Amino acid sequence: MTADSNKASVTDGVVRLRQHNVWVRGAAALGGLALTGTICLAFLPAPWVWTGVCWFAVCWTASWLSPSRSATWFTIGIAFLVVGLLEANAQFKTAFRYEPDRTGTYAGSDDRFGYSPLLTGPIPMKKLYGDEVVFDVVYTLDANHLRVSNAPDSKASPTGPCVLFFGGSYMYGEGVEDDETLPWRVGLRARAQTVNFGFQGYGPHQMLAAIESGHVARVVDCKPTHVIYQAIVDHVNRAAGIAYWDRHGPRYRLAADGTAVRDGNFDDDVGRFAQLLWDQSQKSLIAKRISQRRRGVTSEQMALFHSVVDTARRRLGEQFPDASFHAILWDRSGNPSPEFWQGLERRDVDVHLMSQIMPERRDGDIRFEVSPHDHHPNALVYETIAGYVSKHVLDAANP
Repeated sequence: MTADSNKASVTDGVVRLRQHNVWVRGAAALGGLALTGTICLAFLPAPWVWTGVCWFAVCWTASWLSPSRSATWFTIGIAFLVVGLLEANAQFKTAFRYEPDRTGTYAGSDDRFGYSPLLTGPIPMKKLYGDEVVFDVVYTLDANHLRVSNAPDSKASPTGPCVLFFGGSYMYGEGVEDDETLPWRVGLRARAQTVNFGFQGYGPHQMLAAIESGHVARVVDCKPTHVIYQAIVDHVNRAAGIAYWDRHGPRYRLAADGTAVRDGNFDDDVGRFAQLLWDQSQKSLIAKRISQRRRGVTSEQMALFHSVVDTARRRLGEQFPDASFHAILWDRSGNPSPEFWQGLERRDVDVHLMSQIMPERRDGDIRFEVSPHDHHPNALVYETIAGYVSKHVLDAANP
């Protein structure tokens, strides 16, 4: 077969395709969109950038093959290209990155808590903003996947305080070394045995789940005397299942008697197709930023938060009758309403406000933050809180 005959064959094929029924051409275009989208989302970095470009190419081809619908397909293609370019712009402006990239290996799904750490031992964690180092630290996790909170040669007294700590990244110690975290500093100051149950993104529902699942009782090898829970106002949203990173977290509902009752996981009622759409949308930085927008707190969500914290206090009291429960609330972060702490006080929870512990601290004051590019508390803040806890919580219980 000659080159001219090959060319003629291809031309004839294109002509026949252009003469096909509009539904056939439409189905071919949709198939092209599905195929290219699947490949981009499954295999390529920044997949929504490439998806936008590929879908523009498919629509442009469809506009050429469908003269009667040319303007429609071309307009749709331009819309896809704009989305791809906007996503590329978002990717280009995203300056934060971690070295090494531990996506998918640092934490994984856990039916008890929604997610939990996967690794143990020393975990180097370096965060960069462009070429600027935000922090370069090591998180050391013990055999129970908890961040270590006592030195190997700890001077903790076997008859002294045994303190359990719960919370999110503020308790875990995001951006600081092991010996700069709040549990470590309290243990050092008070010669106390400490256990850090905090982890990044956790809320009070993970605390309650850890207690009710028996995880706390299994891990703790001292007799608890104190429990410290630390919360920011975003914990209200987290307990309500609104946090985008915690779609599988433990779900609690408010019972008639005011207690919080486990009701499966947040995603139990989410179908496979809806979950697939969510997972693919979160590969887009634009979609992820939209889902990360701060939401207002409703009275129902606040009531659930109070119930989850108070139920955790009660469950701990049943398991460890000699342990007193204390909540440290960041009342000047996120502009919470007074109900944030007043609701707990009405439930007889011992509340300690950060405005009293560290009155000079304000959001945005880089003296008290890990970096101008990361607003987590720094070592100075944890040392100050540790001094307060040692004096006003631990010493107060043992005058």
